[in-house]
Amino acid sequence: YKRQEYIMDDFMSTGINVLAGAPGVGKTTLAIPLALSVAHIYPVDYELIPNIRRNVIIISEAVQQVQRIIYSVATFGNTGAREEDFDSVKVIPARRLKADIVVQVADEYKEWTYPNEMADGGTFHAAPLVVFDTANAVFDAEENDNSEVGRIMAALKTNFSDMPVIIIAHTAKALGSG
Repeated sequence: YKRQEYIMDDFMSTGINVLAGAPGVGKTTLAIPLALSVAHIYPVDYELIPNIRRNVIIISEAVQQVQRIIYSVATFGNTGAREEDFDSVKVIPARRLKADIVVQVADEYKEWTYPNEMADGGTFHAAPLVVFDTANAVFDAEENDNSEVGRIMAALKTNFSDMPVIIIAHTAKALGSG
């Protein structure tokens, strides 16, 4: 049994996490402040403070929305964060590509670690958190086709192993907005 490594202690583990909901319910608005907290940018009274600090890479179809959320957290979030603290967060515009092309950046992303001091004096180089916002904007596939989704997940698990990932996805249209 391998001890579980967490992005956010006892809440979200490393590996692939999926945040799904109907369009417009606030998935990005929820996910971006969570991602910022992983970069140790959070309100002074925040209860989900991660022990491990990480760099954050956000690949989004809505770059302006992500930037507005980051600006709001920086300006009104009572974080005490300095401008240079935001250097550990990168926002990249999404392009709809086949999974085998998307995963080609994994090796480069793995190099962008954050050095965390350990109790024994050593250093733990934490892999970055990667946020794909949304799956439909990043992966060129039919999201209702189980075999295509399975291929995407297999490619992510193979190439982004040991790296925390959050995939923001839409629920099926048949479910409505409930």
